[in-house]
Amino acid sequence: GRMQYQINCSLCHGALGYGDGPVTKFGFPALAIGSNSNAAVKLSDGYIFGMIRNGRGLMPPYNRIEENDRWDLINYLRSIQKDQAAAQGAPLGKPGQTGDLVPGYSVTAPTVPAPFPRPPE
Repeated sequence: GRMQYQINCSLCHGALGYGDGPVTKFGFPALAIGSNSNAAVKLSDGYIFGMIRNGRGLMPPYNRIEENDRWDLINYLRSIQKDQAAAQGAPLGKPGQTGDLVPGYSVTAPTVPAPFPRPPE
């Protein structure tokens, strides 16, 4: 998720989601997705998934990102929101909750590749 975020999102949203990406120096609006933003407080994971796939407003569609990678990206987004909320002293909720109790990331896939067995000779 972090790799997908750095490749596709950080230019506009910034490295930590504060909306301070490099494109803001060229007149683009600050698009924050951090712990106090609309994405953290009101939007569900499924809604954000749809926004990534279809685009909205100034955000183009990123349907080139595979479905599993999109979920990893959302999990990474929730993890940086959780880190920001914890730094501000906000309480954390259970996985699946949104709003004031932003959950941490969940494991949707292994973080290391599965060992590949050698075929019999």
